[in-house]
Amino acid sequence: MQRFITEAVFSSLYGIIIIYFAYERVTATLSSAGKSAKQPPQLLTTIPVITYCLLAFSAITEYFLGQRALNYWVSALGFTIFITGIQLRTAAIKECADNWNIHITAKPVKKIITSGPYRFIRHPYYLAVILELAGFSLISNSYFTVAAGALVQVPLLLIRINREEKELQEKFPGIYLPYKKTVNALLPACGGRRGRGKDS
Repeated sequence: MQRFITEAVFSSLYGIIIIYFAYERVTATLSSAGKSAKQPPQLLTTIPVITYCLLAFSAITEYFLGQRALNYWVSALGFTIFITGIQLRTAAIKECADNWNIHITAKPVKKIITSGPYRFIRHPYYLAVILELAGFSLISNSYFTVAAGALVQVPLLLIRINREEKELQEKFPGIYLPYKKTVNALLPACGGRRGRGKDS
């Protein structure tokens, strides 16, 4: 692959990806903000959004300032992971419908969703965020940003998951706990742990 792609061609393609990424995230953020406009801002919402933007900017900066030769196979893998993350996030939001909210609160949640991607993992949206950042960083071989994301963004999302699940267990004590026991949080189970595949 190296011999068919020049640095200039890659830079042009990467620029297109950056524009698409920025447009997609801005429109998604504005849509989510509109649905949650009546709720006060939360630190565990604001901080991950800020770190997400900083990590994306870090990946771009690392690419343009770095001097290393790019491994285009890694870039192709990163692009695949990146697109998978976007598709998973879209599917998670669509499956939630009116249940969707960017803040940590169980008040607007009407039922526990166990269909679609929620059949296999409890938090497909958060997995999507991780895949997006990791994939976007790998496209430009920004390995320091990948490491920073693992050290910063992932712990923040795990804290969100813990807080969110406490509220859901309090509101749906007889439903969420059995769901939690049968479906993993972020990684699909290889064995017998599976969701029920229907809304509860």
